[in-house]
Amino acid sequence: MSKLYALLLAVLFLLTACAYESPVFVTATPVGSEVPTIVNNMTIEPDVTATQAIVTNTPSLTVTKGVPQSVCNRISYNINGFAVADWTYLKQHLVNIRPCSVLMMGDSGRALELMDLLPDTLVVFRAYHESDGSQCIVDPPRNQVDTFIAVFTNKAREMGLPENSYQRIALYGCSNEPSFGGDTSLQRILDAEIVFMNYARSKGITVVSGNWAVGTIQPEHVESGMFRDYLWALANGNHYMGVHEYTTYFLPFGTG
Repeated sequence: MSKLYALLLAVLFLLTACAYESPVFVTATPVGSEVPTIVNNMTIEPDVTATQAIVTNTPSLTVTKGVPQSVCNRISYNINGFAVADWTYLKQHLVNIRPCSVLMMGDSGRALELMDLLPDTLVVFRAYHESDGSQCIVDPPRNQVDTFIAVFTNKAREMGLPENSYQRIALYGCSNEPSFGGDTSLQRILDAEIVFMNYARSKGITVVSGNWAVGTIQPEHVESGMFRDYLWALANGNHYMGVHEYTTYFLPFGTG
């Protein structure tokens, strides 16, 4: 009986040994030799370096001038330029966060400040307009571009910046969540957006086009080919297409 018991233990040991997998050892990559993952020429994970600003308790802005930041965080900010309680604090915050994009609404001077302060951040400027949803219909698209150039050229001159600094800022337009009641109205908006994008590109300006509202563009609009020329102008000019997305998870008044 004892021999049988010993045999069973031996068989059990062999079965366990066969099922056991040898450990796998991974050689660590030396610090500083990592290869970052790049998407659209922007690194996903921030590379914390000595050039990153340090948060201090002093009100003065801490930023390393002349040393461009090599990466940005895939975060976007929407700022009402006329409603910032502490502009110095906000600038320090943005320097430390290093967002990939910032939408500045209304204040051209502060848009230029952020452009100069955050070399790796796409700064988008949006001007308020009384005809928000039909702006590109009632206000000729070329006028919007020319006004943008004039305002930013004068402001840059006042601030001691290059007069063509506006070319480093993306222009939001030519409408915000454009309204249309049918295919004819939509086509008018698309035609105006194409003029807007082509004229802006001729002036060396990048724009955020469309800024479409949620649920307004239907599959049949795209399938019919209405957006073909619009998308061509968008890609040919290296512009951005703006699309609004609100959900009740983030905004109490949103719609999903």
